[in-house]
Amino acid sequence: MLICRIFVKLMGISGVWLLSITDKLFFEILNSPAVAVIEEVDERHFTEFVCRLNRYLTEYAPDDDDFKQYVEINATYLTFIKKKPMHPVGMAFSQGKAITYKNNKFYCPMKNWQSDTLSLCEYCITNDFSKS
Repeated sequence: MLICRIFVKLMGISGVWLLSITDKLFFEILNSPAVAVIEEVDERHFTEFVCRLNRYLTEYAPDDDDFKQYVEINATYLTFIKKKPMHPVGMAFSQGKAITYKNNKFYCPMKNWQSDTLSLCEYCITNDFSKS
């Protein structure tokens, strides 16, 4: 898949690791049993998420419709169905701090640092890393 090769080239070794995680997630989604209603989702919150995600992808992946669809499916599934972070546990950010899971909670070192109006952090289940 061209998207995978480009992604790996851009991300290097960590990209290969991340790609293997997202591939597993995508196959999990494909193999999930269909359920009519898992739980109610706030429609306004969901609509805001979708709009922000679309703006983000239009800005950062303007000419890659396949990649956009891939990210839309994974991000929506993680956020509203699995209730997991959009970035995998162990993914490192600045200063070597990474997404962690401790005491049944997810923590992100970037949770309160994103000031970008396109950021999806407010929709992510993670807690502020400094409170871990």
